[in-house]
Amino acid sequence: MQVAIAKNLENGEILELDDLTFQFVLWLNENKYTELDLIYAKSTLKTTVKDFKELTNKMTFEGEEHLLIPQINYFLELNTWVCFGKEETEEVNISFEISEVVYDKETRKELYKPIELIYFKPFLESFKSL
Repeated sequence: MQVAIAKNLENGEILELDDLTFQFVLWLNENKYTELDLIYAKSTLKTTVKDFKELTNKMTFEGEEHLLIPQINYFLELNTWVCFGKEETEEVNISFEISEVVYDKETRKELYKPIELIYFKPFLESFKSL
């Protein structure tokens, strides 16, 4: 199974992203706010808390009015996850990745293993067609 995740590079904390929030990640990539990895399906955002909040506010919401509230809630979750308890001047380093969920038999936990770009392109196209 493949999932989109956000990983806090300072503490390793991971948040799974829904399809709508991942569209924000694509927007970040397309507008060159993130640094793309050459091998894996991931990009890195290095910014401040204040600038991250401004970026999420720049993302426009499209669609029927009854769909806007769920979209805004998804962005609030990502924004809270990144910014909660931090000063506006603090730096944040987040990696947005498409990962394969792998079960580790020894630890009995699910791990996120970034997938290579060759597998990422068809997955990326599926989001663009939404």
